Amino acid sequence: MPTIEDVLDLSEEVKNRHVKGNIELYKLISSGDEFEKNSEAIFNCTYPTGPIRSIIEFITRKMDPEQKADVRSVFAITGTYGTGKSHIIATIYHLFNDPTRARTWLEKNDMIQEMLPTFPRTVVMPMLNLKREDGSKYEFLWQPLYKQFGREDLLNEIGDFPTVDDITTLVGAGTAVILVDEIEKWYGSIPENQESRRTANLGMRKDSSDMLANTMW
Repeated sequence: MPTIEDVLDLSEEVKNRHVKGNIELYKLISSGDEFEKNSEAIFNCTYPTGPIRSIIEFITRKMDPEQKADVRSVFAITGTYGTGKSHIIATIYHLFNDPTRARTWLEKNDMIQEMLPTFPRTVVMPMLNLKREDGSKYEFLWQPLYKQFGREDLLNEIGDFPTVDDITTLVGAGTAVILVDEIEKWYGSIPENQESRRTANLGMRKDSSDMLANTMW
């Protein structure tokens, strides 16, 4: 009779009984030495599930200049609590942020390893945990985005909300990957009596989605 060892390769974290229970995305941008910031640790504990493979496949199509169909640039990762959404986002972050180790992981799992260039910018925005240095929360979706791009100087040029041209100026000629977590909960936390703020944030989402229909950032 075969044993578990005959059919499974246990990861080091299982062997050492140090299994990471959940991934907390805000730790990716914290100042501490966190598990989530360690690309090797993330790849070692990540199995390429169907959703991860599908997202990588979609990204491959988007980056292929010969691909004319299904070139979406916005991917919504949905699911109930505990289904691994944050783990997937952390994996995507490290795929772009550490392409050398990412290619090794992709090859190990029989996926295309030559498709991921080094992007000039990979941004993570865990909206429910983002705050200014003074501890206050952001009123608008684009404020932390401009901060992470290091272009807060452009905020004064924005009207009611960033237009397609504003976003294009922010990103520039390069390519960027922007990962936004808990955007629906964040938007839902805006009081209903703050209609102008709610409208502005919806406008930002629409314009960014319109631009992403034809480009990747």
